[in-house]
Amino acid sequence: MKFPSIAALAGLSLLGACAQVPPVTPVVRAVPAPAPVVMPAQDGRSANLDFEPMSAELQASARSGIALVGDRLRDNPLSRVTITTHTAPQRAPLARQRVMAVRQALVADGVSASRIRVVNLPMVPDANVNGVQLRVQDTAGR
Repeated sequence: MKFPSIAALAGLSLLGACAQVPPVTPVVRAVPAPAPVVMPAQDGRSANLDFEPMSAELQASARSGIALVGDRLRDNPLSRVTITTHTAPQRAPLARQRVMAVRQALVADGVSASRIRVVNLPMVPDANVNGVQLRVQDTAGR
């Protein structure tokens, strides 16, 4: 009967070792907001401009996308540009401010206001709520 007592003793020592495990402290790290991103096509046919949440201020990266589109429009005087946003009704004023900031930057870059079209679309599941898209339509409608 020595074996059962050894097994019981081994079990108690294992149980005691498990009881001494220090408590787990969760690690919480602040994650900074992602930087605004602009992903213009290299040929200036389109640009996706991101704004800071709840802001209509153009970031430097957005200005570079606008400059590429402006260059294409100046090189193709019959082309037009469409500025598109996706927004929920309660955020329509902010979307309008963003569109106007992009429009004003294009006009300041030498693009005639008559060549700029604005489209405000309702929210869709994959839409970027902080983004504005620019798309150039050339004379062939592409």
